[in-house]
Amino acid sequence: MTSVVRVLQPNGVLDGNSANDLGTEIINHIQADIKIVLLDFDKVTFMNSSGIGALVSALKATKKSGGDLCICSLSAQVREIFKITKLDKLFKVFESRESFNQTVNAGALA
Repeated sequence: MTSVVRVLQPNGVLDGNSANDLGTEIINHIQADIKIVLLDFDKVTFMNSSGIGALVSALKATKKSGGDLCICSLSAQVREIFKITKLDKLFKVFESRESFNQTVNAGALA
């Protein structure tokens, strides 16, 4: 797999419109042959069911095209949402962008 990475950094609340916009942006990058999309959630304060749905749809599209959708820098509140909904089992979640970079540079993303 080519290690072409695109970093997206949503901020604020990930709900309805913002979630749909993010999902569309992820899919557009995947269709443009970006193989790894990293969502840096450092500035995301909350997400609702629309955010969850958009992420899961984007993950399915990414996997279908042979890519990876990763997430890093979850706040405590968003991390709890990931844990409760078991999204932390679906997504490759990293503590920070640095830990993501180390994993990619080591070729250990698979």
